[in-house]
Amino acid sequence: MKNVTWRGHRPAKIALAAGLVSVALVLSGCSNTKATSEESSSAPAASESASESTSAAPSAIEAEYDKLVKGSWTAPPADSNPGVAGKTIMVISCGEANDNCTDMGGGVTKAAKILGWKLILCDGKLDPTVAQACFRQAVAQKVDGIVNLAWDCPIVKAPLQQAVDAGIKVVGIHAFDCGDINPGEKNLFNVNLNYGDLAADQPGAWRAWGGAMAVASLKAAKGGAILYPDDTAEFASFKFMKEGWDAKVKELAPDTKVVPLPWTVSEVGPKLEAKVQAAILKNPDITVVDAAVNPALGFVNGVKQSGKSDTIAVVEGHGSVTEGDWVRDGTMAALTGWPCDWWGFGAVDALNSAFAGTPQGVIGIGFAIIDKEHNLYPSGESFQAQGSGLDLAGAYTSRWGK
Repeated sequence: MKNVTWRGHRPAKIALAAGLVSVALVLSGCSNTKATSEESSSAPAASESASESTSAAPSAIEAEYDKLVKGSWTAPPADSNPGVAGKTIMVISCGEANDNCTDMGGGVTKAAKILGWKLILCDGKLDPTVAQACFRQAVAQKVDGIVNLAWDCPIVKAPLQQAVDAGIKVVGIHAFDCGDINPGEKNLFNVNLNYGDLAADQPGAWRAWGGAMAVASLKAAKGGAILYPDDTAEFASFKFMKEGWDAKVKELAPDTKVVPLPWTVSEVGPKLEAKVQAAILKNPDITVVDAAVNPALGFVNGVKQSGKSDTIAVVEGHGSVTEGDWVRDGTMAALTGWPCDWWGFGAVDALNSAFAGTPQGVIGIGFAIIDKEHNLYPSGESFQAQGSGLDLAGAYTSRWGK
């Protein structure tokens, strides 16, 4: 472990859902569902509650879509929050081999550099035992703060509690607290992002994100059926996103046929590709495959293998380099992304407020639908709301008096 500068985007060795969604429940082996080989090869039937006909309201869907391409963010907090000097923070990454992890943590180094803080990177390597060791290292090294990238409270609970007991400030990015996952249980993160009008908490932000994803799916479906992946047994984040997705579909197009696709992370790759292909062949009215913000897990290839790439749109991602290129070349129709660096700036600002004892500002972060005509970011870059005039470094430099 050493003092480092955050590395930029690298190709993922494994496209794991953990980058934007929490890794903890999957990697801990806490899943309540295990797919058998028979289940892996079978195609899911359409939801019994879904009607065979559709009655979407195009005007309502178009209106929501037009609103979301403008972005749901507001602005970083503009009031003064002088930077506290001399702090050391540790970033506990979900895994430096995963582009999702590096994407969402990229702003932390930029923010820490502006404040003059020492930054220590501990690579969780997509392994809960390694992440737990990182929390213990943070305690041993007596850091002032921790930015926790995607490690849910339950899987790192004991060393996380040790860090909190040692007086370390802990803020999570894409990480759910113990009470988020198990209502009634005590939350351990002692610093939390303030989402303002977007949501009351992170589960609410994920529900809002899921609702936006539903709008992208409905528009691309053009009245057809939607294949929707369901791994809510493993991922708390998918549970919250699905709640928002279901609510928005019910609001805008309640008769839309939704074909559920049960899957688990153990099936990532050929097994998941085969399940997607089988579902498409069994349900020829599918016009959209929602990729659960991770199209590379097997959703894109499953559509290709079905031979229906020309008639089925793939939607959803988080704003990675690869996803932008896929929208550009037509492999994907749309995705709903957050400006990646904003997470890091917001987390560091929240820590700064905690150190200073000042009120935390509303982070202002939001998401936008990205398609060929709207918000398509340059090749080789992750989504940072390019072209919107957003200047995170300038805004936070001014806020911190640097």
